[in-house]
Amino acid sequence: MQIQDQPHIGVLGADPAAITQFLRRVQALGGEHAVLLPLSPAAVPDCEPYLCGASTQPPLPKLRAAAEVLAASGCTVIAVPDSAGIFCEQLTAAAGVPVLSTAGAVLPQLVGALRQRASVLCTPGVRAANVYGLAARRYGLHCGYPDAPVQALLKKAAALDIAFLCPLHGPVWRRDIAWFVEKYQRWSTYRPEEDGVLVAYASIYGHTENAAEVFAMALRDAGVKHVAMYDVSVTHPSYILSDAFRFGKLALLSATYNLGVFPAMETLLLDLKAHALQDRTVALVENGSWAPAAGKQIREILSSMKNIRVLEPVPTIRSALAADTREALTDLARQLAEA
Repeated sequence: MQIQDQPHIGVLGADPAAITQFLRRVQALGGEHAVLLPLSPAAVPDCEPYLCGASTQPPLPKLRAAAEVLAASGCTVIAVPDSAGIFCEQLTAAAGVPVLSTAGAVLPQLVGALRQRASVLCTPGVRAANVYGLAARRYGLHCGYPDAPVQALLKKAAALDIAFLCPLHGPVWRRDIAWFVEKYQRWSTYRPEEDGVLVAYASIYGHTENAAEVFAMALRDAGVKHVAMYDVSVTHPSYILSDAFRFGKLALLSATYNLGVFPAMETLLLDLKAHALQDRTVALVENGSWAPAAGKQIREILSSMKNIRVLEPVPTIRSALAADTREALTDLARQLAEA
């Protein structure tokens, strides 16, 4: 069959990781009989902070425009595999083609296999928007979200002989079940997976990036073996979030922008807050030529999160690194390494 004769399916979302996982699953199921057109516009605000009430930036306008692009490209149906599925009705109206969510696709398969109740392990945003609960009503099902009592759920699971793990956003696992249960235990208690430091920076002209590189090298000199460094303007927050859960220590370096935090860094911070990240040690570095304010505002966001320890002092860079601020960065890196 020629490509032009195959059905065109659009894949739309605000989270590139969710789209990538969806495409892998379709490929594993034999998706060669359809043309998949993935689209995850960088300008779409992350859905998680918005659904949790931590951000006022609505993702719907950008998602609606992207859905129209996919429809104009010949897609006869659009799949939304992440939390943006809450907007399916609005996206269907805008694109003029059916827009389907993961919830809408999964729940019909559960009818008859369950006793009208299902528990869903999901992100805080999906729970806050009741994505699965709204879809479940159409099929006479009730969905619960055991996010808070995950520990109790895992205790029950420990007594079971589990043959399969069937995640909503990943492959079906048939072996090494204990390894995955341990991961859920660690994530649900916010315990780091390994020793290391996440360094995330927001730079405008390159000076804050230079400071981040100096800081990272100082961490290595202080004996830190694992350092993950990200430019928040380049890397999607979902990837940085993953390492925020992986490591117990964070370093956040941001330029001041319009007397506030650089927007990409603020997006990351709101995402960390939306995922209830806690029990972390954080080093802050701010940059500002005449009115540095990033450090203060980052601290305000972190103060609303649980058990976040901010190291003192917070170095201030005046545009570019000078000898005294370079020394302050080295001292802070050593302090973070020993924390």
